[in-house]
Amino acid sequence: MTSIDAYVEESLPVHSIKASRISVRECDTSFFGQNSIRELAISLRQHGLLHPIIVRPIEDGFGIVAGNRRFEACRLLRWKYIPAKVRVI
Repeated sequence: MTSIDAYVEESLPVHSIKASRISVRECDTSFFGQNSIRELAISLRQHGLLHPIIVRPIEDGFGIVAGNRRFEACRLLRWKYIPAKVRVI
């Protein structure tokens, strides 16, 4: 028997979400890394967020499971809320 992860889709306040300390991608804080976040922000402004980020409840809000770059681009755009799938434990 396999377990199925359950998620609830919500619009969460950006300030309640904490960026992940562990990243699958290498953290690139150079000009080129910041440039890719800017390009993603431009795309989000034009098309919206097509795939919500995935978060999990933590002690003081939510921690990002997937979608760090999308989260940073939304912060760059100064969004107040971000669509998210909250993992139900």
